[in-house]
Amino acid sequence: MTVDNIVPFPRRRRSPDVTPEMAAKIKCLLDIGMAQHNIAAHFRIKVPRRLAIFAA
Repeated sequence: MTVDNIVPFPRRRRSPDVTPEMAAKIKCLLDIGMAQHNIAAHFRIKVPRRLAIFAA
């Protein structure tokens, strides 16, 4: 194996910052009963880190 064959690990995708507009949409979607993981997939954010503040 040579140095040319080494493939670096992919970098982790960073969640975007939640804007006030996104927060309002997330709260609305939670109120109508949409699952947190579906909302996170829609906004491309991580569930535990970003949506936990809206679930309370």
